[in-house]
Amino acid sequence: DFQIQEVFGIGEACAPALPKHSRLHFPVHTLSPPVRVQLRRLGMRRSINDAFCLAFLVQELRSRSKDVPGERYGDLQRGLMQRIVESWPQISAEAQEALLSEAFVDISSAADGGEEPDSLFSLQPFRDHGSRRLLCLGELVFRSDPLDPFLCWTSLPLCPRGFPAFPGYKRPNLDDVLAHARKLGEMADGSAVPCNLWSELKERVVAPLCAFLANSEPCRSALAQDSNRDSVSASDHGPIRGMSTSRLCSQLRKVKFIVVPMDAASGIGPHAFVAPWRISLVLKDHRPPMFALPEYLQEHVPLLRLLGVRDALELPSGDASLQGDGDATKAMQDSMRWLFENGAESFADVTVRCDGGNIFLHRSILMARSEYFRAMFQGGVGGFREGQAGGADIHLLETQVDVARVLFGYLYCGQVEEAPLEGPDAASNSADLLRLADELGVPHLFDF
Repeated sequence: DFQIQEVFGIGEACAPALPKHSRLHFPVHTLSPPVRVQLRRLGMRRSINDAFCLAFLVQELRSRSKDVPGERYGDLQRGLMQRIVESWPQISAEAQEALLSEAFVDISSAADGGEEPDSLFSLQPFRDHGSRRLLCLGELVFRSDPLDPFLCWTSLPLCPRGFPAFPGYKRPNLDDVLAHARKLGEMADGSAVPCNLWSELKERVVAPLCAFLANSEPCRSALAQDSNRDSVSASDHGPIRGMSTSRLCSQLRKVKFIVVPMDAASGIGPHAFVAPWRISLVLKDHRPPMFALPEYLQEHVPLLRLLGVRDALELPSGDASLQGDGDATKAMQDSMRWLFENGAESFADVTVRCDGGNIFLHRSILMARSEYFRAMFQGGVGGFREGQAGGADIHLLETQVDVARVLFGYLYCGQVEEAPLEGPDAASNSADLLRLADELGVPHLFDF
């Protein structure tokens, strides 16, 4: 094949050094055109449209991978890939399958120059996860596709830069997209995202990712059922195609893959990765640890509800360990409520100073119900001031006393007082309560 000789860098009068046992050989490059014509008439193979010849060239290139410099190998594989694309429609399905399974593609930075600086694909690319390993065409995702690479560039290998479009490339599936979402969550904890990429992340990654999930099973079936009912619980759906809605939601509920602008009104400026469970539709402005739903995700509200985004900041009705129908349980709850409501007259030794008033509590109860307070009060001499002998003062002056009473009432009684969480201040009080619970280490209030 005279054309493919250019790919292998054949000089004017030499052919590539092929082993003697090779089944095919290259003709001398300096043969005259009439001789070439006669050779082709006599049956000389051409790589184009010849599956056997293409497979030979792929294997020959792979055998040179350790001896050829990365940049040169990149040139060779691009030329051979172009020949495969040109021949693809004419070769048999069996031959196509064989070529897809041949590992000869080098995706290392040495082969194609690496990702462009300050591009999305430069953020934790798959190519950086391992050493220089040759991959099959069927393992690669086409990097110039308008959708596919943005759903999986951290979880699947993209084809090298300069590779042409090709029908045999891999399409990301649900598992690949879920793995990509988790990688974005890792990026939120450990990598700095350049300011110029936040807008592209929202439009080309997060929004398409939500659309992909909504159109994939089991979410598609769950959303179809949801459209016929006023509300639907993720746990109501049984397994669909190997994964249940509840399992998928549990995987993504606390994964930080949603990009949220810190200025909810303008949508510009600093951004952050946020997990679905920290987003509430009732908020118009962010009240950390809760955030308002970004404008660009409004069309995906049904899906986001499945993943943990809430219409309101709902709290559990009580602690399962304290709930029950028996008289003993009710008597215990009544006793704990009396202690909470009459702290000043029941030998309280902790004073919580809040905005609007004080709450009188008991060290022993707080230590039994919260690791945070257990660590605080067990300090003794040389430890926290609150752990010293005598009464302890805890200052929560930025928290309304009614909000603080909800949290401490929950610690005492295992139930949530709903009155402060209703009415015109419901959203503000609920967000303040969740912030306080996060600060004091009361995780049950977050288990929606």
